Amino acid sequence: MEKPKVLLVYPPSQLMPNEFPRPDGSLGLLYLAGALEREGVEVDVLDASVGTLDDSLETTFNKHVMQDNGLIRIGMTVERISEVIANGGYNIVGINSNFTPQTKMALEVAKAIKAFQRIS
Repeated sequence: MEKPKVLLVYPPSQLMPNEFPRPDGSLGLLYLAGALEREGVEVDVLDASVGTLDDSLETTFNKHVMQDNGLIRIGMTVERISEVIANGGYNIVGINSNFTPQTKMALEVAKAIKAFQRIS
């Protein structure tokens, strides 16, 4: 078995129009990343609300897109998330979803993973 390379993802956010956008900020994935690294596993953490160092906040965190459900979406596009996964050489991707309102965004990340699997 090849050595695992893990990507842990905080999905993009969706907010009510009167909410102030913010990065996820929960520690769960960071604790998991620390435990995996302690065991010698290579781990990256991606907050898809803000993107990678190659992404501009204007195209992620500061880009507010009104959705059909009346909530505002902020963060990386599904296509951009797929690109990060494809270029990262990951063989395991974990998705965080602390709250029911974020389920749709977690499913978007799952869609990005499936899109990558069709490509590779």
